Amino acid sequence: DIVGVSVRGIPPDMTGVTMDGQRLASAVAGFQPVGDRAARVDTISPEFIKEVRLFKASTPDVDPGSLGGGIDIVTKSALDFSRRVGTYRVAMTKTDYRDTADWHPSLAFTYLDQFGEGDRYGITLTGSFVREVVNRDVMETGRSQPPPDEGMLGIRMIDDLQKRDRAGMGLKFEYRASDTLLLHASVNFNYHRFDSLRLDRSFGSVGGGAEALRPADYTVVSRADIEAGTPARTTAGLLAGAAPGRSNDVIELLRPRLSYRTAAEDMWLRNLKLQVGADAKVWGGTLDVRAVHNPSNADYDYSGMIIRRDSVPGNGYGIRIDSSADRTRPLVTQTFGKTVFFGTDFDDWATDQVYAGPLRTEETVSALAANFERPMETSGLRWTLKTGLQFRRQTHMRERYFPIWDYFGPDGVNGRNPVTGVNDANYDLFRVAGQGYSLFNNHFGHWDVLDWDFARKYFFEINPGSLVSRNRPPESDREVTEDVSAAYAMGTITLGDLTVLSGVRWEHTDIDAIGSANDPREPTQMRTRRQSDYTKLFPSVHFRYEPVRNLVLRSSWSTTSAR
Repeated sequence: DIVGVSVRGIPPDMTGVTMDGQRLASAVAGFQPVGDRAARVDTISPEFIKEVRLFKASTPDVDPGSLGGGIDIVTKSALDFSRRVGTYRVAMTKTDYRDTADWHPSLAFTYLDQFGEGDRYGITLTGSFVREVVNRDVMETGRSQPPPDEGMLGIRMIDDLQKRDRAGMGLKFEYRASDTLLLHASVNFNYHRFDSLRLDRSFGSVGGGAEALRPADYTVVSRADIEAGTPARTTAGLLAGAAPGRSNDVIELLRPRLSYRTAAEDMWLRNLKLQVGADAKVWGGTLDVRAVHNPSNADYDYSGMIIRRDSVPGNGYGIRIDSSADRTRPLVTQTFGKTVFFGTDFDDWATDQVYAGPLRTEETVSALAANFERPMETSGLRWTLKTGLQFRRQTHMRERYFPIWDYFGPDGVNGRNPVTGVNDANYDLFRVAGQGYSLFNNHFGHWDVLDWDFARKYFFEINPGSLVSRNRPPESDREVTEDVSAAYAMGTITLGDLTVLSGVRWEHTDIDAIGSANDPREPTQMRTRRQSDYTKLFPSVHFRYEPVRNLVLRSSWSTTSAR
């Protein structure tokens, strides 16, 4: 997924993204490869967009919250067209990677019109909805070293079913009050829903990587005894994880652990942007005034259950991983013991953990800006002066709690009770009837599947007393308010084929933050508050030289920052 923008190789959380010149709020949740300062561009409806402007260096009139440059998303306007414009798109899409894929709808529309006496009024209305369902198969082989002696440690197989709903609505109203005054107001709303069901299976050695690479000595513990459940040993008597003759491409795990995760990831992102403004021709120049309020919020939950099947005395099994023919799709076969593939006996399994991670974030950007631009003439030279005042308040709040539980069954024993010989956790309660899917259209054979949706309902609604808390404390919430006041002045002059832009921006920033405290000298102090402020100057000079058509030379020196 394309979720962030990078300019000049700078990460997305240090690359500014604005819409109609104003920074976007972007509440984020869950795994965020773009960082919590970045704007998630996949939540923006493309139907809003007229054009995207790229900045590769910061000029004084641009918010300097970007190290390498940034982009400004310009929304559509009915005043850009001389006639009514209407477009629509209706489609059905299907990802045919798996045999079980279904069709899913998408639609979009745009309506732009001018009306009233002299076409003084303009209205722009856009909307879109897209549903994507994607199957994601991931296979990872763990290796301890780079070539040539890589040392394969195990394999992990991830089966994800991901569904995304993206929806957006935009409305802009414009009014030409006179030949010198334009008033406008707009509202944009974006909604993004993400659901993911994950089945994750991994084979490794019970004792970890070092054990997995130790070859067994069958003269110390015989193969027959190993298959009967006795732990394998090396010549030196250490626990061994591999059969003799392992290579970089082939390994038989004699004491494997199969970890099975069934989990769900749910995320809701909502973003509302309200903007009003005016453009006026006054004092021989152009004055534009903007006011923006942009709240966003995100709700996220990642919950699941991990169970495991160990190779233990009296209940052993072996797994062979062979990547000699295809390193991207190795063969995984069971060499001895009760099956861990379809038809497995879940009484041989134990619980690793049950977890849930609710998270909520809220972020709001409110801003006021006034910019004035006027052409000037001094000593026969024509140049342009631009100056302005800007204020932005950005607030961020995060609430998170990540509890973990144990699930043992009524007897309080994890796995099979050695006294009674019974495992009363009853994992079969969550088993889905029929064969489950394995990766690459069942390249790895069929599996049994546990239904996390039902398990979650069982644990948290039907029988909440079945879980035993590990008493993990909640993570502290955090709140941050950042106020930025700015003023700038810049001038642009053209000397033949050379254009020079230079100026300076002044910014004062106030910070008020509340978060968790981790001071061993004050163990009872769980929360702390910090306030700070700083002032920065951002001078810059930019040159653009076009000696011949279609050849542009640029050079610039600028100062900027990223928070």
